[in-house]
Amino acid sequence: MHVAPHAEEPLVVVVGERLVEGWLLEPGCAVCGGPRVYFLAYDAVCCPTCNVWIELRCPEPDCDHCRSRPDRPWPGAPAVGLAQGGSRSPAATGP
Repeated sequence: MHVAPHAEEPLVVVVGERLVEGWLLEPGCAVCGGPRVYFLAYDAVCCPTCNVWIELRCPEPDCDHCRSRPDRPWPGAPAVGLAQGGSRSPAATGP
């Protein structure tokens, strides 16, 4: 999947054919090596290539970001890599 910063908008990332408010993070995904993306709408980091959230939801039941976050960043696409079907904890993937 093509992932790159938007040429004209500094806080937008192009992910495939979608535009996502956020930015790229280094280092890349510990599973696939692809870029990690901070997804502003959900206040969370994801790997678009693996289609998983790298961070778990917070423990606050009333958190608007976590409550509205889908199980995968791109719900219509399958999860790939070691974390198929769900989120990975930061301890399992490194910083």
